[in-house]
Amino acid sequence: MVRRILEIALEGISHNALYLAVGILLAACMQALVDRARLMALMRRSGWAGIVLATAAGSLTPLCSCATTAVILSLVASGVPWAPVVSFLVSSPLMSPSVYVLTAGVFGVPMANAKLITALALGLASGGIAAHLEARGMLVNGARFAPRREASACSCLTSAAPPRTAVSRLLSALRDQGYFILKYFVIYSLVGAAAQVLVPQSWIKGLFGAGKSYSIVTATILGIPLYMSGAASIPFAGSLVSMGMGRGAALAFLTAGPGTHLGALAAVALVSPKIVWWLYLATVLLGSIIAGLAYNAAHPW
Repeated sequence: MVRRILEIALEGISHNALYLAVGILLAACMQALVDRARLMALMRRSGWAGIVLATAAGSLTPLCSCATTAVILSLVASGVPWAPVVSFLVSSPLMSPSVYVLTAGVFGVPMANAKLITALALGLASGGIAAHLEARGMLVNGARFAPRREASACSCLTSAAPPRTAVSRLLSALRDQGYFILKYFVIYSLVGAAAQVLVPQSWIKGLFGAGKSYSIVTATILGIPLYMSGAASIPFAGSLVSMGMGRGAALAFLTAGPGTHLGALAAVALVSPKIVWWLYLATVLLGSIIAGLAYNAAHPW
């Protein structure tokens, strides 16, 4: 049994080796190029400009949960309006260049495009709602405490004292992103392989099959308790699809899993009004369900 699990996991990893390499390279390049001060300065713009920039920044930067938390704390403490903060908070865990490449490798380009559109749509929608609530005086824009200095040292962003040369920054980023992406991809490839060996396929088809009206809701619920980065959720969802999960349900899982990570939920609960926390959670969960339904409608086969 253990041997079969290892064989399935290794087969999946080797099949996606090129996509892993390209994804790590893209993530490292983004990390080496992103300047945290400029990133946050862009998101301080008011109105829809700030919302659009924050959504784009969240979807393009390869941030882990600790870096997302650090950016959120810094933005709130410096008085940035809630609209771009919420947009960044929603879009950041859902998409990055490396996640796009890995999703395309495992599920195909249509699924990767659907996940990108979902991240952008949810970031813009949540920011727009937050702006409306803030304009009506329903949000109090004030941090309860200033961000700790050590939070800014997260390896996913350039620090205050980066390596001197572009080459050394890139090499450092390759090490950081390679370790982060490979670690979780391998772990959840093993978890997915174990599910293929131990869980009857009839269970997966019964809960998440394409013909089941409730499959997308159950896939969204499954994603809530599982702490996964965007990269980690991909091989696990791929295993479930090979066992009979529908593509729409897989998209819902790929959105809800990374979107409900505990780091961001804890951070926003600590520094924000309760309505912002509920707005974030409702956007991710409802957005996951809507995205899954829309994908099934567009790809009924």
